[in-house]
Amino acid sequence: MSKDWMLASKWMHKKTEISDNISVRKAIEIMVNLGIGSVIVSSNDGEPGMLTERDILIKVIMKDLDTRKTLVKDIASKPLVTIDENQTLWSAAEIMSKNHIRRLPVKSKKEEIIGVLSTRAISDALPVISRFKEMQEILSNLRKMKHQD
Repeated sequence: MSKDWMLASKWMHKKTEISDNISVRKAIEIMVNLGIGSVIVSSNDGEPGMLTERDILIKVIMKDLDTRKTLVKDIASKPLVTIDENQTLWSAAEIMSKNHIRRLPVKSKKEEIIGVLSTRAISDALPVISRFKEMQEILSNLRKMKHQD
């Protein structure tokens, strides 16, 4: 199997980044409009964070806070747990399990967040990866048949 298929970066989705100075309401609007469950949060202190649907539910809704007055910086999760782009899905799954998280930011070689790997992406990857050897054999047989014609 090609090692590329096993890389966290192969299965991540692109990052969406917002400022920590916007209201939670605005962040919710962005997430809903894009159909995503988390955003990377940039801040003036240089330490990125993450805002998830779960953060909003537990830290805002359950505390009956006003989403228009509460700022993202007051509820974003920090510090981030991340994975390097050249690490495997298996490493990502271990990190996510150990840290009880469902979204894992992926960092480039330059230490920049380039995307987010979700548990959904891992569950989408597993059937493909598990059938990869079978698919390679089928392709190989098809190539042999083509050359015999």
